Amino acid sequence: MNSRNLGLDALRVISILYIVGYWHLFNYTDAFPAYNNFVTLRIAKIFLGVFVLMSGYFSGLSLAKGNSKKQCWAFYQKRLVRIYPLFLAAIFTYLLLGLSTPGTLLKASMLLSMFLKPAPQTLWFVTLIMLLYAIAPFLINLARNKWSVVLFLLSSILILHTYGLVTERLDSRILIYLPIYFAGIYIAKTRLFLEEDKRQPGKYKVLLAVFVGSTAIEVVPSPLQQLAMTLMILSASLLLAEAFMLLNTEIRARPGIKKLLGFLSYSSFSLYLFHRPIFETLKVYYASLTGAQQVLVLMLVILPISILLSWVIQKLYDAVLEAVARRFSNMA
Repeated sequence: MNSRNLGLDALRVISILYIVGYWHLFNYTDAFPAYNNFVTLRIAKIFLGVFVLMSGYFSGLSLAKGNSKKQCWAFYQKRLVRIYPLFLAAIFTYLLLGLSTPGTLLKASMLLSMFLKPAPQTLWFVTLIMLLYAIAPFLINLARNKWSVVLFLLSSILILHTYGLVTERLDSRILIYLPIYFAGIYIAKTRLFLEEDKRQPGKYKVLLAVFVGSTAIEVVPSPLQQLAMTLMILSASLLLAEAFMLLNTEIRARPGIKKLLGFLSYSSFSLYLFHRPIFETLKVYYASLTGAQQVLVLMLVILPISILLSWVIQKLYDAVLEAVARRFSNMA
């Protein structure tokens, strides 16, 4: 894609709202225990897969013209500055509110959670994404040859699986999402999918067949269960991405929707990092209410407040970055 596709932005916003505004929100009330079931669990995994796939895809596009030392440094610098300080701030709020143990949070701050579980709730995903960013240039080089891709995936999964068996400290989610991130990079290099001018119905039929077949296998305990989970998440994420790309023109033609999407998209990373501390802090205001009332307050009051506070956090952080950059520019 030559320009930003707002359909993909809409998909990512919907994904974060599902994770925060449904999957995690109902952790804070006992009114709806059935929220966690076979379908909703898999939807949560698929929406996380959307983020991983898109992260790999945009990583691949950002280094599409090469990955020299200068380009790799710019790639790392951009993502480190955008993610890590806010991530550390979120870890600090978790520590203050007792949302995880100091040891678990320390491992997360050093990005070791995937290899030394347990990982802190929610924040595990950021440690995963940052690890994937760290190896992105290497993966982009591999993507030039399909056999290198196969060899790398098989060997890395075998090594990680062996490590997990020996130490019992591996967070198995890395085994599921690593191939999906790599798939995003490979798609960016080969343009097999996510190209508005290369739509082929046959590809969608294949993806749909993979989704149905892998879902059927995944529910039956077997050695193929983890592979089936990865294929289910990948195929569903690609189908969703392809479908939402079609909304690009429609969203651009509607300024109100475009503005709202921009606001939510801008707030999304901070919302993911800080929604649990916000929910935890505000739950005192609805704890005495009945179950149905709690749900209404959570969805109509707490969630909007969380989104607004996340926008403010992101705005303040960007202002600090701008001030620091301006100061270094003046010093130079």
